[in-house]
This record gives sequence, structure tokens and C-alpha cells, in this order.
Amino acid sequence: MYNYLPTNYDIKILFPFITILVFLFPIFIFANISKKGFFPGAAIISLTASCLAAYFTVKLWDTSATAMNGLIIADNFSRVFHAVFLLGLILSILMSFGIEERKKSAKAVFFATSALFGMMLTAAAGDLIVVLAGIEIFGFSSSRLTYSRTLVNEKMLRFRAINVIPPLLFTAGAALLRYVTGTTDIYGIKEYILFKDDPTLLFLVGCSLLAAGFSMRCIVTGAGFWLTADYKNIPDWKIAYVTVGATASFLAVLYRVMYVSFWHYYMSWATMLVVASSACITIGNLTALFQKEIRRMVGCLCIAHAGYAIISVASEGEFGNISILYYLLIFTINIIGFFGVISLVRMKDGSGVTMEKLSCLEIGHPVVSAVLSVFLLSLSGFPLTAGFFALFRILISSVKSEMTALTVVGSLSSLITAFLYARVIAAIYLGKPGEGVEIGKPHSFQAAAIAVSLAGTVLLGLAAYRIVDILSEGTIFVY
Repeated sequence: MYNYLPTNYDIKILFPFITILVFLFPIFIFANISKKGFFPGAAIISLTASCLAAYFTVKLWDTSATAMNGLIIADNFSRVFHAVFLLGLILSILMSFGIEERKKSAKAVFFATSALFGMMLTAAAGDLIVVLAGIEIFGFSSSRLTYSRTLVNEKMLRFRAINVIPPLLFTAGAALLRYVTGTTDIYGIKEYILFKDDPTLLFLVGCSLLAAGFSMRCIVTGAGFWLTADYKNIPDWKIAYVTVGATASFLAVLYRVMYVSFWHYYMSWATMLVVASSACITIGNLTALFQKEIRRMVGCLCIAHAGYAIISVASEGEFGNISILYYLLIFTINIIGFFGVISLVRMKDGSGVTMEKLSCLEIGHPVVSAVLSVFLLSLSGFPLTAGFFALFRILISSVKSEMTALTVVGSLSSLITAFLYARVIAAIYLGKPGEGVEIGKPHSFQAAAIAVSLAGTVLLGLAAYRIVDILSEGTIFVY
């Protein structure tokens, strides 16, 4: 065993995982009682499991150890991500009570909860095999969660076929690394690199396949349904949950594996991440620029947000580590809050919500307009909002790492991102009155989820320094 943390044989450190796994069985039963299952029972059990897992996560704070012979790393870094995942599921399940009765499904709750288990595995993985298991559980569950039976065409079938490729690439890469280094343990790979400075060709090929499979899985899971599925018929809570889950789990694995296993090659992979970050930001902004439908525009901008987060991964040091945790926490709350509010906006003709149709929304619906604007302002990085402090810390982390070019790209691109969000706010308050807009009455649980997201957005901005102090205890030991 190669890890640098003490091995803890106390089963308590696995309680968050065990809790979710145990509660999945009654959720599965409720999901299969009938064709759609018993939704309220499944949702309440999922919320109970999430709250219990969150309780154990907090109780285990500052307990750093490995379990299952190094397969699981239980440290504060993984627990911060677990808290983000759990918060995302709780808010999403609460939002799901507000959708139309015919779209409520206990099976959706089951797949959302199993996706949570996969995400938790990825954040705490100490071995590439656990990483593979986690991302595949998350990928399969998310695919089933967002699958729409209303549109089965050639694109959909092609998309489902593409899902087979990522695990094959990742498995081939892990097998090559196992052959070369003798282990798939992330600390074991680190020791191999320390004792052998010059990487072999097989080692480089294995790393390339690993990176290709992992990146492709995250892209297919987080953005695939925008391109292939009938996303207009997918409930907003599912879109929000999968989007934040794919982004957060991707960054959790990327940060831990890069800084633990491949720290010796920092200059090489940091350069590649600079290119990847710039590409994500550029692609996200450009594609969002040509979108008319609001949900799809924000979905494209989530690619840009992932690019901003990658900046903190490429930035060396503890400051970048804290920045990514703070950024993801705010990103999760903002995205779920935004989709929670936008789910209340309905078009009489059943079409998508566009900027033209949101024009002068504040005249008849000032509260909805104000809440929606708060989330949009935070996502845009408007000064003194939580999103501003998160983005500011990320750019400062790149400055501290002397990545001038990346800082310039990130700063200029953030202005474009802010402009795209500002267009929506301008339409709400300054546009010509639109027609055919209805605001649905939110379910009490849905209203609670939006209220929590709104309060979190405000408080995370006002208490930014206090939150950062807490998150500093979640930094990962990598050197």
C-alpha cells in the first residue's frame, strides 16, 4: 500500500457511503411498485439518506485516513465535495416536487441517488479502479435520469453507442499504467514517477488513454443530452443536478490525481490544462452567444464555468485548492437556483423560454424577476456577489502562479460571460413586453429549494472570508 495517510479500520469513516448504499434498496422498491413507482416515498427516503450522509460527513471532519486497503481516501478534501454533491441532490429532489404530476417518477429519484453514490466514490477514490467505478455509476445513472422516451432518433441511438467508448479508453489506460508501474493506486503511481524520472512510451500512452476516457465520459454525461435528447421535455431539476454533478466530480478527480500522482510533471500538465481551460471558456461563450433558448444558453455557459474552475486546478498551491472548492459550492447553488426559478416560467404555446418572451417579465412578476436576476448576476460574476468573489479568487490564483496569459484570457472571457447573462437581465427589465408567459405556482418544497439557494447565494457572498477559512481545512496534501 502506497498512501501517505494512516489506514483506519473503523467502519465509521465509511458511514456516508454506507448510508446512501443502504437507503438505495427501499428507494428501489418504491421505484418498482408500479410503472412510475411511488414518488413521494422514494423522494422522502432519498432526502433522509442525504441528510444522514451529510450529518456523518460533518461529524467526520478532520478525520484523515484511508479505508479498504487504500481504495478510499477519507479526508476533508473529499468531504467538501461530498457536501456539494449532497446539497445538490437535496435541493434537486425538493425541486422535483414542483414538476407536473405525470412527469414525477420514483425511478428518477433512484437514479439520482445512485448517481450521488458514484460522485462520492470519484471524490474519495484512492485508486484508478475506484475512479472508473465511480464515473461509470454516475454516467449510467445520469444517462437513465435524463433519458427521454419522447425522442428516440438516430442521434439518440448514436449518443447511447458513444457511451461505451469512455470506459473502454479509461480501462485500457489504467491497464497500461498497471503494467508499467505495477499498481493503479494513485500514491503508488506517484512513487513510481519519483524513482523513475523519464517516462516510458507505454506510460505516456496509458496516461493519454486515461485522460481521453475520463474527459469524454464527463463531456458525454454533462453535455450530451443538450445535443441529442429532447431536452425541452427533461425536467429542470434533472438538468441542473446532472450539470453540477458532472462538473464537480470531474474536477474532484482531476485535482486529486494530478496533484498526487503526477505532481512531478506539473509544468507539463499545467500547460495542457491552460489550453483546456481556454478552450472550454471560448467554446462555452461562443456557443452560448448563438443560443436563443435560455436554458440551453446557460447550459453552454456551464462549459465556460468549468473552464474557469480548471484555472484553479492549473494554479499551483493551496490558494488554488481553496478557490476551486469555493467556486464549485457557489456554482452548484446558483445553477440549481436558476433552473428552479426558470422551471416556473411556462410558455402557453409549449415552446422554450427565450429572451424575447421574457421581455418585461418584471411588470407582472417582480418577485420572480428579482430572484432570477440574483442568480444571473452571481453567475455573471457581478461585483460584490458570491460569484464575483469566487471568480476573483480563481483569477488571483492564476496570478500567484505567474500564469499571465491565462489570467488575461480568463479576465477578458469573464466579461463576455457577464455580457451574455446581462442580456437576459436587460430583457427582463428593459425589453418590450412579451406575450404568452405564465408563472406557475411553486410547490412548497420547490419554493424552499429556491429560497435556500437564494439565501446561500447571498450569505456565501457576505461571509466569503469565513467560508474560505472553513474550506481551507479541506485542502489536499499533495507535496
